[in-house]
Amino acid sequence: MPLLFNYTLHLSISETSRILPHTVYHHSFRSFIVITTALMTTSFPLLNLPPEAISHVLKSMGYGEITSLSFLSKRAKQSVEAMELKSRGVLVQIGDLVNIVVPVGESYWRWSFHGDETENGTINRALPDKLTELSIHHGPIEWSMEDLSVKKWISHFKTIFHFSKFYSLQFSTDSLPYDIEEIKTTFGNFDKLLISIDNITNEAYDFLLKYFPSRSLVLDDNVFECLEHPEEVLIQNYDELEITLDEDLDESVLILDDLLMMNSKTVVLGDVNWTGKEVNQFIKHWMKGSNPRLETLDIFSIGKAFNRTVALKGIRYMEMPADHVRRFKTLDHEKFEVEGGYDIIRHDGTTATVTFDYDEEFDTDSFYMYVWHPHCVGDT
Repeated sequence: MPLLFNYTLHLSISETSRILPHTVYHHSFRSFIVITTALMTTSFPLLNLPPEAISHVLKSMGYGEITSLSFLSKRAKQSVEAMELKSRGVLVQIGDLVNIVVPVGESYWRWSFHGDETENGTINRALPDKLTELSIHHGPIEWSMEDLSVKKWISHFKTIFHFSKFYSLQFSTDSLPYDIEEIKTTFGNFDKLLISIDNITNEAYDFLLKYFPSRSLVLDDNVFECLEHPEEVLIQNYDELEITLDEDLDESVLILDDLLMMNSKTVVLGDVNWTGKEVNQFIKHWMKGSNPRLETLDIFSIGKAFNRTVALKGIRYMEMPADHVRRFKTLDHEKFEVEGGYDIIRHDGTTATVTFDYDEEFDTDSFYMYVWHPHCVGDT
């Protein structure tokens, strides 16, 4: 039976403090379904409890239940806000659907919205206001919410999950179905732009890059090959630039001169048709002063491409023992271990470590370079 709420929420709680499966109706709000897993026997007015007691109960709930609760009333939302839940990696995917992906705890929650068709059968270019599906990393769950637009969802999420900007805005469809101005207004505050669209005009790619400036850029599939002015991308001072090419191309669209043009701190190049010769030439240019902002470089090529003898020919280096471990600090202040490798020294005394790795399963050869700027040296 539906439970009626009048700013006093009655929740059924058992020893595991889980909510009974039920449909919630509020006389002045919208309806939704809470999907849960356990059987309960005892009920009490949760929001009549002292704040400390409310907090204790909320901490025993699942994130779906907490999110549901936050919509019931102003006080319920304030109680959830007081939990200070954090989600700092929220993704927005613009495609046939609009997906909002929220990492919560150890799960990824994805809210999917679809647009309405107009009278002539086309999709309304306004951002959608219908929630199509809520799913978590192990599959979809049932959730219904009426009359709540994407903009209102985002405003609500920012409040209860305490984030001010999105980690990534991703365009991943063969068209641009929604109004570009509304997308920018709604999702314009983000760190990383990812474009993996196919079958649009070359001018459209350049337009997206100019219209959505970002700290980091990911060009997936064959987007880079389609740019009208690729050099304008390469010279930007990105924190991170990642380019994946079409692996079926006989010759790489990305050449050594393109890499030497890059000003990004982190560079990732996927499916390039390079060999140890190009790696050797790049190392020599770097030692003479190229790419001064570079901190990490990852290059992936199909097959056993990077012969170490060829890559290091004519270069003075020191081979480090395989069990020699150093900690490298990334742009996000995360640290990871660099094991062994070959140390090379730039003309100004800056040291870098290069390593090679071949993955038999994916038949991919990898070249990695870590530049030990003072701010990149992690604590030992």
